Amino acid sequence: MKKIFVISIGVATGVFSIWLSTIFSIRLLALAVSSLPIILLLFYYIVQKEKIDFLNPLLIFSLLYFLFFGLGGFLYEDISNSKINIAALGTILGVLGYVLGFLFVEFTINKNQSVKRKMQSLEFENFSIKRSILFEKILFAIGFFSYVIYVLKIGGLPILMGNLEQARVDASLQGGAYLRLCVYLLILSAIIGVLNIRLNKLIVGVKNSSSVYRFWISVLAFLSLGNRSPVFNILFISCLILLSIKYKGRISFLKVTIFSTIGSFLVISFVGGFGAYRVLNTETFYSFPEFRPFIENKNYIGLSIYLFKHYLLIGYNNFLNVLDIVPTMLSYQFGSTYAQPILTVLPGQQFTLDMQIKMALGQTYLGGGTVPSVLGEAYVNFGIIGCLIVPFIVMFILNTMRYQFINNPSPGKMIIYIYLLSYLSNCLLSGIAATSVFPFVAVSILIFYHIYVCNFQHNNITRSMMVSNISSNK
Repeated sequence: MKKIFVISIGVATGVFSIWLSTIFSIRLLALAVSSLPIILLLFYYIVQKEKIDFLNPLLIFSLLYFLFFGLGGFLYEDISNSKINIAALGTILGVLGYVLGFLFVEFTINKNQSVKRKMQSLEFENFSIKRSILFEKILFAIGFFSYVIYVLKIGGLPILMGNLEQARVDASLQGGAYLRLCVYLLILSAIIGVLNIRLNKLIVGVKNSSSVYRFWISVLAFLSLGNRSPVFNILFISCLILLSIKYKGRISFLKVTIFSTIGSFLVISFVGGFGAYRVLNTETFYSFPEFRPFIENKNYIGLSIYLFKHYLLIGYNNFLNVLDIVPTMLSYQFGSTYAQPILTVLPGQQFTLDMQIKMALGQTYLGGGTVPSVLGEAYVNFGIIGCLIVPFIVMFILNTMRYQFINNPSPGKMIIYIYLLSYLSNCLLSGIAATSVFPFVAVSILIFYHIYVCNFQHNNITRSMMVSNISSNK
């Protein structure tokens, strides 16, 4: 049945695409093609009468890809842009790339009959909750101490400053890259803290209140700096961790509907609402014609919805910007930009891809650089064929890591996989390595965390107590 399903994806995509291309624009074709993996995957679960595997990378990645490039491209209003057809082609190639990457792993796995395909219960035999909590505390101590120094260095909290958007940018420059990198360790502290909160209750049978406090302190710290992206990542990863432990990665259609509805409302409220707060607390934005009607009429809900729509269009719009400047103003990079964030730790001034794009476009707006999106980043490096290659590699990595986790479901592997799933899905909007070295640092730290906490030899008495507590707390 599985072979029939995966073959049907290719056949359905090909036939449907050819039919649509004869009667509709290529933008609508890109919209339809980008929606097909989600529709077919859900159809597969219905036919097989299975619960939805929400840790399947094809589900989350496809959904965000559809929103940023399928729907984003369809809602893009400047249809006179000469690069729209190329962008739509890049969008279609991206879908083909990540579907092929997913299927390549599936067909490879099919040859090994011993491979498990469904997540089982987490394995705690060699897991040390004490070491995990200690690791969390160390990350929190470094991150929070750096946060205090960072705030003192910039002279206050950006969220309380008059010109919020400029204050946020100035804080990033004044605080320094190294110190900011240390502050971001609070992200790892928070998500490991969520794991500790649930596992301490499951293994020891006692509520871990200190991890709860550290979690919310980390969230509030990032909000005080005027940054929504770290907060969103913390909350998104935390939800996936908790759902994975409780439901073993699979939930019913009813629960998917409930969680999706609540989640969509919260995401729109947070992304749009926080964006509106930035606009209202940045006087420079008051003169922007797109914001003025909302501000004058005090239509803050309308402003939030407008900004959320704008957020959906960022990836596609910036992909078009990349098509405008490459290779005439910015030459092909042949993969070098994926190493640029690492080079920024070296002495001197090195520009990441987002800043290079901003300078090439002659943009002077408030904020950091111009994120290229994963397709724009792929195009800068390899041209239009990069839109096929990069999504293929990303999905190959994600699906391979998923099976690594499923077949050895330790807490360490779970948190590494979920972090990668969140990062590589959310970076569809910004690019894999366009802005910061932190994701590279984070993955390295999480690998060390896995080695440190998941290779601990318990004595027989401790092991028997763990088994007893886990059985009674399930």
